[in-house]
Amino acid sequence: MAPLALMRATEARCRRRQTVQRWRKDYAVPDALGALADRLAPAAKRQFLAALAKVQRAVNLTALAEALASGSIIRVDQVLQFQHFATDLQPLIQTIRQVFAAAGTLTATRLAAQLGSDLSFTLTNPRAVHWAATSGSQLVTHITETTRAGIRTVIEEGFTLGRAPRESARLIREMVGLTDPHARAVEAYRAELLAAGRSSADVARLTKRYTDQLINLRARTIARHETLSASHQGQQETWRQAVDRGLLAPEKTQRRWSTANDDRLCDICAPM
Repeated sequence: MAPLALMRATEARCRRRQTVQRWRKDYAVPDALGALADRLAPAAKRQFLAALAKVQRAVNLTALAEALASGSIIRVDQVLQFQHFATDLQPLIQTIRQVFAAAGTLTATRLAAQLGSDLSFTLTNPRAVHWAATSGSQLVTHITETTRAGIRTVIEEGFTLGRAPRESARLIREMVGLTDPHARAVEAYRAELLAAGRSSADVARLTKRYTDQLINLRARTIARHETLSASHQGQQETWRQAVDRGLLAPEKTQRRWSTANDDRLCDICAPM
């Protein structure tokens, strides 16, 4: 990079950093909500991976190969024991609910100080109860169905290529947790390695590594998205409870954009 361009890039980074610092000072609650999500996201990621690991450990390769040979998707589903997946995901759901409650309490504390009231976040509010009940079931359904879609991709690819049922069973066990696009990416990568003349051992090792990377990416994405979403929902529920008590008037409130409070914050979004 030319010296002038480097200097301008450095100045731009400094301006963004100063903007972030001002943002953190002026809007402490959104910043704190992000910190809350950041703090609990690693636990959510571990819990998602642990649920997948339980499914993988429970797979009986012989039974799965027989189910594949029968051509019955229902039998494959039974062998994979997805009926237990919802139970395995409960620690993740509890963490998401913990974020929701903590965000609501944090927002209520800050808002009460600003309004000079005794506002507190109430988890027994019907809306809060409804969110806790429906968000968990929706997340479990989404994870289960997208995981099933990834497995169907592996099954279909195995049939197309004439892959032996035992080999397909082994690959399915390894790839439990991938979405359909991820599973297709792994299959494409495997095909490239085979076309390049790589040994069977290399193909198995490299595709396993790629699979693990994609599963880790999915775990991180789910954890980050769900903890952030729960923190924002907790904040909004606190605002609704404040409206219920007559402490906030929606027609007199002003909306502000909440931008990312990091060094990626650009000069265009910073004033929003």
